[in-house]
Parts: sequence; C-alpha cells; structure tokens
Amino acid sequence: MKVIEIVGAVLDIFVDSFHKFTRKFRRNKWKQVLDDKIKREKDHKERLRIITETAKQQGCVVGPKKQEKA
Repeated sequence: MKVIEIVGAVLDIFVDSFHKFTRKFRRNKWKQVLDDKIKREKDHKERLRIITETAKQQGCVVGPKKQEKA
C-alpha cells in the first residue's frame, strides 16, 4: 500500500509541474506573437489598435480612464 501511495504522490508532483510548464510555454508563446505583431507596425496608432483589439479579445474592458473627483 505504501508503494502505491508513494508512486501516486510522485505522479501528482510530475503532473503538476508538467501542467505548470505547458501553461508557461503557451503564455510566453502568446506574448511573443503579440510582441512581433506590435513591432512590425510602424505607426503608433496601429500599434495601439492591435493592443486594444487583443485586450478586448481577452475580455478586458477597454475605454477611457475615469476621472477621479477631487
């Protein structure tokens, strides 16, 4: 019984680290693709358009900043 528990614990650790690695890899790949798209654009407005478009796709609320009342 102890051997099975030890093997199970080792497998859990392996699976957790594998999932963490794959999430990090996908996130870094996505960032690299976005950075490449932004760097290709010469115009500042086009770069801003790409950033806001991507943010909207990710579900972020994109709009003007709210002015804080003093």
